[in-house]
Amino acid sequence: MLDGKEYGQLPIPIKEGCTFLYWQTTQGETIQPNSIFYQKEDIVLTAKFIIETYSIVYDGNGGYNIPVNQEKVYNQDIVLSSNIPERYLYTFVEWNEEMDGTGRSYHPGQAYTLNSSLYLYAIWQRKEIDSITLNTQQVHLFVGDETQLEVQILPWKMVEHTILEWKSENENIISVDDGKIKALKEGETQVYVASHDGKQATCKVIVQDIPSRLEGYSLSLSGNIGVNFYMRLNEEITEDENAYMEFISPDGKIQKENVNQAKQDGIYHVFTCEVSAKDMTGDIQAKLINGKGEGIKEYHYSVEEYAKYLIEHVPTYEEHSIEIAKAMMTYGKYTQEYFGYKIDQVPKETNTLEDLDLSWAKYQYYTYGQEPSIEFVGARLLLTSRPSLKLYFLGEGTIRINNEVVSTEKEGNYTIVKISNITNMSEMFNIHSDSLYLQYGIYSYVGQAIHSDNESLIRLGKSLVAYNKSLFYV
Repeated sequence: MLDGKEYGQLPIPIKEGCTFLYWQTTQGETIQPNSIFYQKEDIVLTAKFIIETYSIVYDGNGGYNIPVNQEKVYNQDIVLSSNIPERYLYTFVEWNEEMDGTGRSYHPGQAYTLNSSLYLYAIWQRKEIDSITLNTQQVHLFVGDETQLEVQILPWKMVEHTILEWKSENENIISVDDGKIKALKEGETQVYVASHDGKQATCKVIVQDIPSRLEGYSLSLSGNIGVNFYMRLNEEITEDENAYMEFISPDGKIQKENVNQAKQDGIYHVFTCEVSAKDMTGDIQAKLINGKGEGIKEYHYSVEEYAKYLIEHVPTYEEHSIEIAKAMMTYGKYTQEYFGYKIDQVPKETNTLEDLDLSWAKYQYYTYGQEPSIEFVGARLLLTSRPSLKLYFLGEGTIRINNEVVSTEKEGNYTIVKISNITNMSEMFNIHSDSLYLQYGIYSYVGQAIHSDNESLIRLGKSLVAYNKSLFYV
């Protein structure tokens, strides 16, 4: 080198597998290649290098428990981590240079020899369902029925993460929505359920047209005495304008109720057969008859049967209903006893009669303003399903009850007014005709009976009052 002459930048040396850092003098001074320095004597510069390293990065690609990243040294082989990552409902397949698995593959514990950095993605395969089954392989339904099919998927932990597809082979016969089947039309078909990975289960469904059939009973507990028949009817019957339910009560009376006039409770038609107090233990015959006069099916039941069932299943029913049923049976028992009617069949499930805590004075009947043209002479109590009163008058005239004119009947010399279907037996009625005024009710009649010397009539009166109280005051 010549004194004062500028020689430019120091060279940058190259060494395989290494990265040049700087030049160093014998005195340990560091000189960068682009440093400017002045030198008046000989100098020895030594190139300093660092060996190259390469990073290995692991990307879980949705998984967890990912291996710790590694570092490879130039020309020194390294073994990839043997730790296997995890992912819920997936199985680890390999490591790959591409996220979608289209690059070069690597496996845990494999030797890596290349002198270059590596970014690895975990590649996953969704676990498959071992099996898919239904809770039944065959279902029988009537038109209009619905049922829910239950799916069992193994392994169980796949259940919440499995997409199911339901299909009806014939949507005219049944519909299916998330396993809920509804029968639409008579016929046979299949229901299919398939998982996202192709597993499949089937169920045969047989649909029949609804026959006209009895589904159940209930006891009428609303003041009348009777049994409600719950019927499932097919279209042939519901569309028959002349179809009806015929009841023959224990006393031989026939009651008819048109199908189109029956009450409906959901899918059921409800027919009520009312009976008198003394006929609670008697057999009720019920027959569904079509417009051609053909009897389709006959059923037999009694008020006592259902009342007994209700009383014996106390936890199932409300206490109020139990009390009404017991009081009803007690009332029926003493009605039969009083009339000497089927004494060998009196109800067994009855209450003990207690003294009545009633102010009878307010129920005593009284009249005023009687005139020669019409006179109140007495009454009869009819113990029908809903009790009725027959009031007897001598003479003729316009009669009003609670300010409404009522029709009258003639029976011999008597003019009769009938008050039917009395729900609350403690109700008093205001009856008048011109200047005649009469206040009367069932309790007016019962009060006289209870204060008589006829023991069976007294028991009947007490049981009737107890029954009425159970309806309104329990």
